[in-house]
Amino acid sequence: MELLHNNHRNHFSFMSLVMMLNDYEMLARNLPWVYRAYHNQGVDYDYFVAELELWIDAIQENLSTTHSQHIIAVYRWMLTVHEQVIELSLLEQENIFSQDERDITLQKRLLGVLLEGNHRAAFSLFEEHINNWEEYRYFFNNIVYPTMVKVGLEWENGNITTAEEHLATAIIYKILSYFYFKQNNDAPYRGVAVVSAAPNEFHEMGAWMVANDLEMDGWEVKYLGANTPKGDLLSTLRNSSPSILALSAALPMHLDQLTEIVTEVIYGPPRIAR
Repeated sequence: MELLHNNHRNHFSFMSLVMMLNDYEMLARNLPWVYRAYHNQGVDYDYFVAELELWIDAIQENLSTTHSQHIIAVYRWMLTVHEQVIELSLLEQENIFSQDERDITLQKRLLGVLLEGNHRAAFSLFEEHINNWEEYRYFFNNIVYPTMVKVGLEWENGNITTAEEHLATAIIYKILSYFYFKQNNDAPYRGVAVVSAAPNEFHEMGAWMVANDLEMDGWEVKYLGANTPKGDLLSTLRNSSPSILALSAALPMHLDQLTEIVTEVIYGPPRIAR
């Protein structure tokens, strides 16, 4: 039930964002992912039909016909493409990485020890291949990054639990931090950068990796981590005057917060009409 409650909350936020941005291509792109991820966590495909029909009932009950008819049209469209979305959700994931055989072998080794939760074996693998700053950067970008994407896909496909995914992430944080502080960074100073995950966004691995990569390139990085409140983030920007602001969102429903932040950075805070 907790999984379904989370889905309903995410659905409300996501659909609100789709309509606010008028971005129905984003809706079409994300539907197969939703079906695949939740079905692989044990949710029957028939659930989505029942859910969408109940959303239609709720919209009709709480909104006037003038306001509800266009929203309901979107929900009816989702019902008509239900079978197509199932088919798309079953398609094999496109491989977005193209590396040489050595990289692929290292990724498989790293993925194996991470899914075992074997932090000592993972540490040994890093120790074999990281002896200087450039090797650290290469391993970071070409081995760790694609491997963590594959860990996420393992969860999405129902092959590992959320706890196992979190354990793999924690191992990577610990080991990369250790090897990071062992390296001597002689890159020239480039300026100040602020990196943060979006408000309410608890997936911070992407932001953390960007922050590390910027530091390796000579930037003084103020990394704010996960779920940074909008007001605090803007205060940090005012106090540090960075040359770069990098914001991360793993889930589409957090894009509206990022849009608000970027808009305020560029144009200033919204004025209150009198």
